[in-house]
Amino acid sequence: MGSGPGRIGSLNLLRARRLAALLVGSQTELADDLSTNTIAAVTGPAGDGFVLLAEDGAKAFGSSLIWAHRTGVAGLTLMVDPAADPGVQARRAKALADPPRVLAVDGANLDPVGSPGPPQRDALPDEIDTGVEAMLDAGLDVVDIGGVAIGEYLGLEVARAVVVDGVCEVHVGIGAFDREANRVLHPGRNAADSLRVTIDEVARYRRPGSVNHPLSTLDRERWLLKLVVDEPSLVGLSKLERVPAVRARSGLRESMPVAALGESDGTSVMVAVGSGTDPAMLADLADMIECHRPDRLVFVPIASLVPILADVLNSLRVPATVVEVARPWG
Repeated sequence: MGSGPGRIGSLNLLRARRLAALLVGSQTELADDLSTNTIAAVTGPAGDGFVLLAEDGAKAFGSSLIWAHRTGVAGLTLMVDPAADPGVQARRAKALADPPRVLAVDGANLDPVGSPGPPQRDALPDEIDTGVEAMLDAGLDVVDIGGVAIGEYLGLEVARAVVVDGVCEVHVGIGAFDREANRVLHPGRNAADSLRVTIDEVARYRRPGSVNHPLSTLDRERWLLKLVVDEPSLVGLSKLERVPAVRARSGLRESMPVAALGESDGTSVMVAVGSGTDPAMLADLADMIECHRPDRLVFVPIASLVPILADVLNSLRVPATVVEVARPWG
């Protein structure tokens, strides 16, 4: 949650106290509880909690829920700066059984946020089909992430299909830098040859026992989901289908849950794989619930689940079960 508030955190805490005082009365006492560069939290005299979200990002929402559970507040109010997108935070709040109140900060005013719709996803362009076929022919799993067709080998992105001037191209490489390097260094190499070379290299390290190599440590959420989708009996299901991500990541090193949908006894089940330690996953899981509307959630952590995160998972509006699955990289 941060080692110290810093100057920005201190200013946020001061703002949080002033804004919360507008809600509970300026003469009542507010206790300082937490301040970081992205959130500041105070408690009121009735045991209710007030959190100022100052910056956008999934971690701020998750950290707010963790603080509320640790503090044991009677009710939670999120006061959201425009930079933190009040509508997004209100949508995420709906995924909880006891949703916090969400207010938009407008100068010294606090305004209720209207009911938001589900996350909007960009559709894949029509011209993408030839690139998708090329990646499938190379033996890759093709998934939709933020409206982009991604080719994965054991969950690791090794290629993506893009449309340039109306023509579909397959850009091969692990991350943006590697894709650009391949295009510059091998301008005449066709996509099939580039895919074969890259896949062969990744396969050397993305296997059990290669735990310290970057090609083994990247995108482990996707690697574990690939295993579960291929063997849904690991989570008590007979069939699973990968679903598009609700947002694009900032890069390969950003941890982000991934999900698949299945059915059990006529109910929709979402299986999500994510970090067992990162507060940001709570916001992404909330987005997934609002987007895919499952009847229940099965959460598979890539590392031992921190107890406080398990507590927050149990506060979701859909029943959540944690299932441990043997990691394929072990």
